[in-house]
Amino acid sequence: MKRAYHLWTSAEDKILRAIFASHETVADQLHLLPGHNVQSLKNRARSLGLKKAVRVYETSKPTIVAAMAYYGVRSAPDIAKLSKIHLVTVRKIINDMVKAGEAHIDGYAPATLNGMPTRLFKLGPGRNAPQPRTKTPSERVKAWEKRQDPEELKVRRSRYATRRKIKLGKLIPARDPLTAALFGST
Repeated sequence: MKRAYHLWTSAEDKILRAIFASHETVADQLHLLPGHNVQSLKNRARSLGLKKAVRVYETSKPTIVAAMAYYGVRSAPDIAKLSKIHLVTVRKIINDMVKAGEAHIDGYAPATLNGMPTRLFKLGPGRNAPQPRTKTPSERVKAWEKRQDPEELKVRRSRYATRRKIKLGKLIPARDPLTAALFGST
């Protein structure tokens, strides 16, 4: 089925110019032009030669700096939640701030069960905290075993050993009485 091309009116072009001149994202202002999607707005803006006046990245930095100043030492996901800015944008801005010496890594939050430790950022110049070493596979296994119930772990290991022996052909399970009566016990 062939789609009809939508001809833009001069009023819609005027609204589109206002959208691209503002600091809000195109997606947040999509309601101003019903019947269009974000991609069609971007395509029309490109044909008109419009560019976004200020990127979200540039307008987000003051908000992130204010959040870091108010809340103190926080991780990038925490700052993203508190400032309601996308996590990728927050990480880019904070990494740029660390490189420029405007912020530093104050420490690392304890790692999740088998994950990497989370960096904690602090506003202002300073020395970056050294990154803790990652656990080796054997250390992760020991930590996992420590979290398990000893009885359940014992049962799990015995079942695993039995399955492995059966798979390798070293353990042949005994036949049930009916099969033994019909085909013999060997």
